[in-house]
Amino acid sequence: MSAQVLPPFPTGWFAIAYSADLKSGEVKTTTFCGQEVVVFRDSSGRPAVLDAYCPHLGAHLGHGGTVSDDGIRCPFHGWLWSAEGRCVDMPYGGRVSPGAKTRSWPVTEQDDVILAWNGAEAPTWSMPSFADCTWTPARRMLRTTRSHPQEILENTVDLAHFRFVHGTHAMKVIAQPTPDGPIFEVLIKSDPNAVAESFRLGEDAIHLEGSAFCHGPGMTAGSIGLPGVFKGLQRLYATPIDGEHLELRGVVTLQVVEGLETGNQFVDVIADSVFEQWDNDIEVWNTKRYLPKPLVNRSESLIPVYRRWYEQFYGSIRGLDEPRQHLVGTA
Repeated sequence: MSAQVLPPFPTGWFAIAYSADLKSGEVKTTTFCGQEVVVFRDSSGRPAVLDAYCPHLGAHLGHGGTVSDDGIRCPFHGWLWSAEGRCVDMPYGGRVSPGAKTRSWPVTEQDDVILAWNGAEAPTWSMPSFADCTWTPARRMLRTTRSHPQEILENTVDLAHFRFVHGTHAMKVIAQPTPDGPIFEVLIKSDPNAVAESFRLGEDAIHLEGSAFCHGPGMTAGSIGLPGVFKGLQRLYATPIDGEHLELRGVVTLQVVEGLETGNQFVDVIADSVFEQWDNDIEVWNTKRYLPKPLVNRSESLIPVYRRWYEQFYGSIRGLDEPRQHLVGTA
């Protein structure tokens, strides 16, 4: 298969690790938006992300580097780099030069996920917090796929694929999308009659409804449930590794609401099903090709709307995703 041309790395917040996977004093190496970086917690437990290579003589901080005080100490010559990327201690050689710096990525931690900001400028918006509700213990998954975050988040508005990829009813919009800066939200519910009669499911197929939303270029989520039975929160974080692959971190929780089933056993059943469905998506993402000008029909008018909203995360790179909306078929 020939290499496909994907959009560039977007500007915004991306999940770089689960909180539970980074212990105090631990150093991990990963590739984030084409850059090899180290992720660690300083002595106070605060997470940090730095360029993996010491700017002194190029030693890899992830191979033998140790967390010391509020930074990471190079294994080669013992220089100490703070979470902000400044050299704050040299064991020899006199005064530390003010120009002794390395790249540091803005980092925040919330809802059991560590997020890093990719962009030339400082963050201009924050990710949402879900702490206003009580949730069951989270179930988590981690996958790698061949795709781009824009493609992953596009599933939010691809309402027909639910029938053909996930085996559920197709979905329909019950309120127009509300793009608001880094937020794109749409209210949806099952629509058994959205597809031709020969593709419709029986009356016993479950009906779902709720909110599907994107927050920034790297997270798609759904507050979707079975009315009167449960309300769940599904978060899928798409983090670029290089120009062609990304990491997917999926989190499933159920809201603890009096009168609704929220036991751990029920969470496991729902989470296993969600993970299976995400794996079905991954099979498609691994082999599909990104099309900057897709052929969409009249029922898919949200896809161009979504792509125009996503374009903001490419900063000064304009005109990359201005899809012609080819309307085929009938409404």
